[in-house]
Amino acid sequence: MDEFEKMRREDPHPDIGSDLELYLPSALRLSPRIPHYYGDAVRKCFLLCAVALIFLAPMFAGYLPGLLPITIVGAIVLVCLAALTNPRKLWVMASNALVAAAGLLFAEMIALLAFGDDQMIIFLAHQLMAIVFLFALYFSMKTVRAMMLGVIGQRSRPEELADQETEMRIKHVRSFTDSSD
Repeated sequence: MDEFEKMRREDPHPDIGSDLELYLPSALRLSPRIPHYYGDAVRKCFLLCAVALIFLAPMFAGYLPGLLPITIVGAIVLVCLAALTNPRKLWVMASNALVAAAGLLFAEMIALLAFGDDQMIIFLAHQLMAIVFLFALYFSMKTVRAMMLGVIGQRSRPEELADQETEMRIKHVRSFTDSSD
């Protein structure tokens, strides 16, 4: 029995789209292994941006040399936060959200400057980094919210979000299906 089939049997209500994950390499998966925890996705986004910053450093040195040390320090900060990311430390995920927002702002500002100066490679690279930082911000905030609510590791049930009428219908359907077994 493969890992996916084992997870499917353990969880009778898998997340939507989990079948697609069968065909993706593990490095590309963004859905959480721990319910409501998206730190793995944030880690992948940060590592991708750190590699891009280091890779682009030689081009960046000729374009805006004064910002080169900030770029290298930024890559180091991203790698350190990626390494510290875990489902137990709220301060790390809050830091991830702040750094993702700062990275988004920085990358988009550089992209706009490069676009105005007809530096298309620098523009495209920083525009893509801004998009990756946007995803990192989104996943960081989802995890921070879940940590603040205390739901990391807990599966959601439909009745948790339902009003009283919907809750009664769910109980009725469950009682009917349980009695027919």
